Amino acid sequence: MSEFQYFAFRSLDRALSDEDRKALREISSRATIDTRQFVNTYDYGDFRGDPDRMIDRWFDLFLYFADWGARRICVKLPRWAVAGDDLAGLEALEEAGGVVTVREADGVVIADCWLDNDAGGDWSDEEDLDAAVNALEALRQGALEGDRGLFQLMWLIAAEWCEDTVPEPWPVASRLGKEIGILAGIFDVDPDLAAVGAPPPAEPGAAWTPDDVRAAIARLPEDERLDLLMRAFEGDQTIGGELRRRLRPPMERLAARPRTVADLHALADARREAREQAEAARRAAERRRRISVTAARGDRNWDDLEALIAERKPAGYDEAVERLTHLRELAADNGTEPEFRTQLKALQERHRTKPALMERLAKAKLL
Repeated sequence: MSEFQYFAFRSLDRALSDEDRKALREISSRATIDTRQFVNTYDYGDFRGDPDRMIDRWFDLFLYFADWGARRICVKLPRWAVAGDDLAGLEALEEAGGVVTVREADGVVIADCWLDNDAGGDWSDEEDLDAAVNALEALRQGALEGDRGLFQLMWLIAAEWCEDTVPEPWPVASRLGKEIGILAGIFDVDPDLAAVGAPPPAEPGAAWTPDDVRAAIARLPEDERLDLLMRAFEGDQTIGGELRRRLRPPMERLAARPRTVADLHALADARREAREQAEAARRAAERRRRISVTAARGDRNWDDLEALIAERKPAGYDEAVERLTHLRELAADNGTEPEFRTQLKALQERHRTKPALMERLAKAKLL
């Protein structure tokens, strides 16, 4: 039996050199390798590389997916991009659930989220997984700029495995709700939990203008401006994110106090109930509309039924049965049930040799 696995690494802060790519090719002869990424899939066999060593040496993010339920994301960030309370929040999640781990090394912070669900999960094709890597890249860029969407994603994944009393480390809104949702889906997080756990900010905020950027740079001390220029000269590609981080206003808080896992599940349950009620109301309104259309057809409905059944197609049978349920309901309202039963019995007699139709009639309690 085949077992699908997907490994994707990206280098964002520097391009992979020829030497780097040669070393990576020794790990896999069939992977897709270029100056920014390493991607490999397996239907049989397994990966010979060590993801942790590859992150340490070459890459800034990693996404792993296996169809038996294993999921992993790993993101490397410059130490300056992880505030003290962010690091404390990651460490608290590590202690609370064991799904998230965090380590520091050589001026970077590496946040890792690993889930091995033996029950498996929904299948994702390679296009979905490629989109998830793009979303993870956007979340990493957001983290460089001060958005905590990446950390909130890890909180949402870990929340399924934490005690109800564990508090939310980052009670702030994120501008990257779509990306959080994509990756939450890869990790089989309940969509309602993801929606309430990382809602968008009430005010999206205005875009920066060139004048805003010039003014922000002008306010920097001379030694900081020189340091940024030297880093740009040396090819540091995180400078843009660091400048945007300085411009970004504080993120909007979601609540006066951090929400707990129990609070999050209660909010998700309420959202699910409201969504299901809205969907039920929509279906009821659509049913009333269709019944009114049936009522307007009058006796012509029986000719319509014969035409639908004559198609001998599943869709035609389904529509015929739905039309009959409408006629039954109209007959009950109008006091014409005996006439309806007579015509229904005649229709059944004419088409008793059509087992697929008879099965549908029986299921709709029309026999």
